[in-house]
Amino acid sequence: MFCPNCGFGLAPENNFCPNCGCPVEKAAPEAPARPGYNGVPYPTKAPAQPEGRPGYNGVPYPTKAQVYPLYQPAVPAPPAKPEKSPEAKAMRRAYNLGTLWSAVIFLVQSTVVSVVLFVALMLMIIPLVAGFSYSSGIFDTVQRVLEAISDPRFSTVVGIIYAAAYAGGMGLGFLISKTIRKRVEAKAPERQSLAAGQFVFIALVAFGLWGVGVIIGNWTELLLPIPNGAGFMNSIPMLLVAMVGAPIFEELIFRKFLIDRLLPFGEKAAVIFTALLFGMAHMNAGQFFLAFLLGLLFALVYIRTGKIIYTMALHFMINTTASLDAIGCMIFGDVFDTVWIILILALTAAGVAACFAARKLDYFRLAPNREPEANWAAFRGWGFILVKILTVVSVIGMGLVSVLTGIPEYGAAALLHLLPAALAVVAIFLIPAKALKKCEPLPTEEAEDIPEAEKSEE
Repeated sequence: MFCPNCGFGLAPENNFCPNCGCPVEKAAPEAPARPGYNGVPYPTKAPAQPEGRPGYNGVPYPTKAQVYPLYQPAVPAPPAKPEKSPEAKAMRRAYNLGTLWSAVIFLVQSTVVSVVLFVALMLMIIPLVAGFSYSSGIFDTVQRVLEAISDPRFSTVVGIIYAAAYAGGMGLGFLISKTIRKRVEAKAPERQSLAAGQFVFIALVAFGLWGVGVIIGNWTELLLPIPNGAGFMNSIPMLLVAMVGAPIFEELIFRKFLIDRLLPFGEKAAVIFTALLFGMAHMNAGQFFLAFLLGLLFALVYIRTGKIIYTMALHFMINTTASLDAIGCMIFGDVFDTVWIILILALTAAGVAACFAARKLDYFRLAPNREPEANWAAFRGWGFILVKILTVVSVIGMGLVSVLTGIPEYGAAALLHLLPAALAVVAIFLIPAKALKKCEPLPTEEAEDIPEAEKSEE
C-alpha cells in the first residue's frame, strides 16, 4: 500500500503518510461471506407473499363465482307478504258494508224504541205518582203505582206503543242505511216456485231445527226456570210484533238485502255468514242457536227460490208456534202449557226425522265457493269482528243476570245458566272455521266475472 501523493510505502496501520503527512483513505472492509455448505452460501428467504387470498406460486386461487359463473351466494330472502286477490278485497268490502248496514238498522230501531218507551212510561207514571201522593204516603204511593203498572190494560197500552216504535224505528233504520246499501251491487237469485209438498217438508225441517236450537239454548231454563220478564212482553201487541213484524223486517235484512249482495261470492260463505249474523243479532244464548240453525235453512230456501215470501212464511210459522203458549194461557189458562209442550215435542220429533232425510237431498247441498282465500275475508272484516265482540259481551252479561236472578231460589245451582252462554261464545268463534275448513274453489270455467263495482276498493 503506497501514499497516493508521494508514493511512500505505508504500513496497514498508517492513517497518514509518514513522508508527506497526506491522509490515507482506506477501503471499507468486505462483509464476511454468508455461511453455507462447501463454500456455497445458503439461499436467502423468499419474499413474503402479499396479503390476500392464498394461492399457489404467488397466484391466488380462483373464487367459486369464477369457477361457476351462475353461482350466487345464498342470501335469505325476506318473507313475502301474500297478495290479496281482487276477489278477496271485493268480498271483504261487501261483507263489511253488509254488517255495517244491518247494525245501523238495529241500532236506530233500538234507540227509537228505547226513547219512545221511556217517554211514554214517564208520561203515564208521573201523573199516577202525583195523584197518589196527595192521598197517601211514599210507600203506599209506590205500591199503588206498581199495582197500576201490573194491570193488563197498562201492558196492552205499552205493547201498542212498543209495536209502533218498532215499526217506526225499523223504517227509519232502513232509510238511514240506504246510502250504505247502495255501495254494493245487488244480484237476486233466480226465481223459482216451491210445490206444496216441498214447502211442507221444508216447514218440518224448520221445526226440527227450531226444536234442537231451543233445547241447546234453553235446557238449563227447563231445569231452573227464571222469573218471567215484564208483563207487556206477553201482551197481544207484542206478540203481533213477534209474529208479523219480525218475519217481515228480519227476512228483508238477513235474507233479501244481504244475500243479494253476498251470493255472487259463493253460496256457502253467504249462507253461513248471514245465519251467524242472524243468530248474533238476538244477543242472547237462548235464541242464538235456534236463530242460527233456522238462518241456515232460510238462507238456503231464499237462494233456491229467489222469493222472500217463502222465508217470511216459515218465519211466521215458527214465531207463531212459539207465541201459542202465551196466547193459549191468556185464553185457556195455565192448563194450556201441557198441550203446547206436547205439540212442540211432536213437531220437533217430526222435524228431526225430516232433517235426517234432507241430508241426502241435493236440494240442501251448498255449492263450493269460488276462492277459499276470499271465503275467510268475510269473517276477518272489522264489521263482523265488532259484532262478535258486542254479541259475546251481551251473551255473557245476560248469563250473569240469569245466575244472579236464580241464586236466591236455586243457590249455586244457578251457575248452570252460564253453560248456554259459554256454548254460544265458543260457537260464535268456531262455526266459521269448522264450516269453511274444507271449502274448495270452483273450476275456472265456472267462475263468474267479478262486478266492476265490487273490484274498486275504498
